[in-house]
Amino acid sequence: MKLTKCCICGKEFTGHGNNPDPVEKFGRCCNDCHFNVVVPRRMLDAKKAAARAAADAIKSTPLQKHESAKLNEFVGQLVRIVFWDDDVDWGTLHKDTLATYLQCPDSENTKIIGYYIDRKPRGELHFRKSRVKEITRAYVLQIDGLKLPTSTDVEIKGGKADAPIKTVYIPARAEHDGAHGINVKLRWVCPICGAPRGEISNGRSYDGSRVLFCNTWQNPCGHVDKYDDVRAEAAANGLNGDVFAGGGGTK
Repeated sequence: MKLTKCCICGKEFTGHGNNPDPVEKFGRCCNDCHFNVVVPRRMLDAKKAAARAAADAIKSTPLQKHESAKLNEFVGQLVRIVFWDDDVDWGTLHKDTLATYLQCPDSENTKIIGYYIDRKPRGELHFRKSRVKEITRAYVLQIDGLKLPTSTDVEIKGGKADAPIKTVYIPARAEHDGAHGINVKLRWVCPICGAPRGEISNGRSYDGSRVLFCNTWQNPCGHVDKYDDVRAEAAANGLNGDVFAGGGGTK
């Protein structure tokens, strides 16, 4: 029986052998090299080809062809981003690459730039620059011990937000029984994004057993102020003295 030398390991084998491409261009390889060398190499090449195709698809899009000089100005800073679907988010901005994002070591993809924001403690949000409608620098305000992220459209003076203060009537506790309400003063900015809160109107709160008539509002930015969060903010903002003492305390 004719013996054939493997073009990869050099050992002799019998039979027809296997196609060694892409490891070798000529000759035949043994079964061991086929399964242990050639097949893994083909799988790796297929993975790289898929990554290159994805990179080419992004690179061919005019908005993604080059990295953004505007976004690069804010790398490493706390930012507020408005996306084209009007979602608003904030976090520390970082550069990303398609190779990193796909967890693929193909060096040919390292020039395809993407971005992500680190939204501690909520994790990372990866996005393409074509999704960004507006980006501004954000700040974390220390307001009487309460940390509030805000945008540059809220003027900052002496570490405090120069925002209007309004008084609202809200449930004093979760189980209000239709009777337990309280007047509190709030700085009238959204504690999530720093945009102005909505107009105050008369509404009602239902605790599962009774209805309490109180103030309500809808923030134009879309972030919802829950009464539990509003009570915590009011207790910490230094505007309400001892109003939470006794029967008006949170629960």
